[in-house]
Amino acid sequence: MLDVAQLNRIKDPETRRVVQLLANLYEQALTDIDALRVENQRLKDENNRLKGEQGKPNVKPSKPAAPPTDHSSEQQRKRPGTWGKGTKNDRIVIDRTQTVPLDPETLPADAQFKGYERVIIQNLKLLADNVAFERAKESPNN
Repeated sequence: MLDVAQLNRIKDPETRRVVQLLANLYEQALTDIDALRVENQRLKDENNRLKGEQGKPNVKPSKPAAPPTDHSSEQQRKRPGTWGKGTKNDRIVIDRTQTVPLDPETLPADAQFKGYERVIIQNLKLLADNVAFERAKESPNN
């Protein structure tokens, strides 16, 4: 970490010794931290396995032997989708048909009738169904 050439720049031998000692302590601390991280991950994985979960996967580095091939899905993403929500009007049971008349006086003079446009509105009716039951009762035997 701290090479000899940089330590030789320090003129005072006591300061050089203290800097060397601090560098050694720092390097030892970094080594200990790395070991503790590995141990902590191992314990987390063991804890997860005991809980029935999976631990961190052990992924080995791959070798870049061949040039990477293009596995991009860009061409698939650029294609427009063909799916669309279909209409369900042909499956709806119509209970009643109501014709809405137009007042000709509200229209311009050159307006022409071109037929009707069908619009389906779905409503939900909640009806009360209150039932009073009259049941036979027995007379006491006296």
